Amino acid sequence: MDEKQLRAIQARCGAATPGPWVASYNYSNVVEFDLYSSVKMFSCGPTLQGSWDAIGPQAIADAAFIAAARQDVPALLAEIDALRRQLAECQAQAEEAQRESYRRGADADRAVADARRERDAARAEAVELRRQLAETQDSAANGWARAAASPALIEEYARACHYAGSSGLAMVDWPQWLSQRATRE
Repeated sequence: MDEKQLRAIQARCGAATPGPWVASYNYSNVVEFDLYSSVKMFSCGPTLQGSWDAIGPQAIADAAFIAAARQDVPALLAEIDALRRQLAECQAQAEEAQRESYRRGADADRAVADARRERDAARAEAVELRRQLAETQDSAANGWARAAASPALIEEYARACHYAGSSGLAMVDWPQWLSQRATRE
């Protein structure tokens, strides 16, 4: 039902005689609707012809329906209005939940992107550290290989270490000592 139809029903309901309405049956074979405002409404149909006994169950059911419509229609209109308000509230809540979901999704995407950047930086640092370690290991291995080939080189290193120890200096690093020695030569 669209708004135009609903407004038309509300207008008809507002224009009708106030209720409650009651269906009653008189002895003239007429179904009477008492509107409690000194207005009487009468209805006769094919089932209402003849004697009082001729008023059939359908006419009685129709009369009860018409009489109850005065109370039922406003109640149904109020229920429709309440349900529409609830629907609007639910839709607003759903839209807010969707916006919040998008915000949280964006936050999660940013967190994932940050974590990936940190991971990539850590990987790059690990690669650099491995390269430096390999370089140091190669330098030390070459130095020890040269030292093994030259006992004089080991003795020169031992003297440098002894001098450093007696002077209160820190121990001389073998690869560093070799590289300094190579630049002096």
